[in-house]
Amino acid sequence: MTDLGDHNTSIIQRSNEFDENGIIGELISRMPKLKSLTLPSAPDKSFFKIGNHPLKSLKLQAGYDHQNFIENFSESSNYTFLTQFDYTDLIDFNDIPKEDYTSFESYIKLFKSKAFSTIQHFKLRNAMLSKEQLFHLQNIKDIQFLNIKVHGGRYISHLMREK
Repeated sequence: MTDLGDHNTSIIQRSNEFDENGIIGELISRMPKLKSLTLPSAPDKSFFKIGNHPLKSLKLQAGYDHQNFIENFSESSNYTFLTQFDYTDLIDFNDIPKEDYTSFESYIKLFKSKAFSTIQHFKLRNAMLSKEQLFHLQNIKDIQFLNIKVHGGRYISHLMREK
């Protein structure tokens, strides 16, 4: 996982691109008894096509591309034992446009989904949501819901070069 003070971002990738291209789905399908998982990159749709899995706790950072993880999760049915979910959307190291983050509509879909019905504790990090939007989500599903604001660090020398 990437700490906010890290110089580089941790990711899982299969090729020279920043996408993991299904490798996480392949790995978890080989771990049928895994109960807790921490990932520095968002997996693609193959993560949700491996059949029912006993995973109980998932901590995930989106990495460079959230790959529509929240939408894909909301449409899934294979993590019925998941009760703890900790999701970090994109970490803004280089002024990422707001539209690149997971949308409010995607979070609404998640909170209303059957896939999210087993979640008892949800930590949401770095979402680009207003207070009113967070309140709306809490009203959809009454769970322990913690919103955490995070911002990536920048070397001062880099900032000086950009001015």
